[in-house]
Amino acid sequence: MDPAIEAKAYELLAKLYRDKSPPPNRPFVTVTYAQTQDGFIGVREGPPLIISGPESMILTHALRACNEGILVGINTVLSDNPMLTTRQVLHGPPFLSGLWNSSSPNGQPNSPRPIILDSKLRIPLNARLLTRNPLIFTGQVVDISKADKLEAAGGKVISVSTNEDGSVALAEVLIKLVNTFGIKSLMVEGGASVIESFVRTVAGSHPNCLVDAQVVTTGPNSIGAGVKLLSSQPWSSFNHMFTETSRFGSDTVFVATRAQ
Repeated sequence: MDPAIEAKAYELLAKLYRDKSPPPNRPFVTVTYAQTQDGFIGVREGPPLIISGPESMILTHALRACNEGILVGINTVLSDNPMLTTRQVLHGPPFLSGLWNSSSPNGQPNSPRPIILDSKLRIPLNARLLTRNPLIFTGQVVDISKADKLEAAGGKVISVSTNEDGSVALAEVLIKLVNTFGIKSLMVEGGASVIESFVRTVAGSHPNCLVDAQVVTTGPNSIGAGVKLLSSQPWSSFNHMFTETSRFGSDTVFVATRAQ
């Protein structure tokens, strides 16, 4: 924890979120990820790649505190077993926004509700996120017994439509988040395939862009090989309303919102 870095993070995020409202029928969606100098967001094998430094981690936790939900894919749950809390910040955002059902400026930070995309219900029963009452979006539930055990452990299993590739239908997930669960702001944190599925909707030919803001951290190192976003120049079609670049330690952070 570093109060000065936290204050700097919230000063930057206020420019993204102050006076914003969610779009019709879905939450306000912020996609965030870290990349190396040569554009890789992860490695194909081995332990998770640590790209950004401790200052950027405080920014990430402040970003979590600015959102009511945080979305990850099942691969992130299986590889990292995360908690997705706001433990690196001391306070909630010191500004008001229409993206929260409730807010207490300078009060204790709220950790966003976890949302997991898990089309085949692979989440283990000992996943740490189950202690945080996650929403688990899956396809047709085949293993009713496991679904019951997940709900007994604290999860909420929701069946939605799936795409041809077997992934869950994002638009349907977002509609349920806002209409059924009242989540008005959503942070998309990973992994690579989930980020890709959202970024793909940014393309100019896509009729329904599902991204409203981006927070991209570029670390100081290159790795030469790994996982990149498949979309070529993924943000080139993003209709920017506001952009800013800031330094957090050795990292460069680019933030932007889309014109609504």
